[in-house]
Amino acid sequence: TFLTLRNPVIPLCALVLATQGIFYNIFVFRCFLSYIVSPSTCHRFVGYLEEEAVVTYTRASGELEQGVVREAVNLAAPAIAKDYWRLSQNVAIKDVLYAVRSDGTTHRFCQSQHSSWQSSASSHDVNPFAIREPDMHVKGRNIKFTRETVAKYVNASEKLI
Repeated sequence: TFLTLRNPVIPLCALVLATQGIFYNIFVFRCFLSYIVSPSTCHRFVGYLEEEAVVTYTRASGELEQGVVREAVNLAAPAIAKDYWRLSQNVAIKDVLYAVRSDGTTHRFCQSQHSSWQSSASSHDVNPFAIREPDMHVKGRNIKFTRETVAKYVNASEKLI
């Protein structure tokens, strides 16, 4: 999504793909070994990575709203983002940042929950997204899900079923 904003040259795209490929293979191998030893630690680590992503996108969207990056304030969202996050046709890049951050909040929450479930056999917490994925109206600009928020969402999901 973000690469399409600048239409980078082919060597830069190749460099990004190579870096991702190398990191992915190292990360997966190490995670595989780490997951055998301690699954809860792996889930917690990924939850922390997602937390940092949420902080980054929160900061970026705040700076965009404050006009720090003037050239991006009215920048239209790329088509790939509109398609992926099912956004309306007239959205701006700030809406894409909200959508990406919203995904990060879901991933962060789920990874933290998986970590807790792995380390505690008596956990009564539930995955609120097991029944349905929340849309932007549920996640929107909310960067935290409290236990009460989760309980309300699960109850609403169960009523739909």
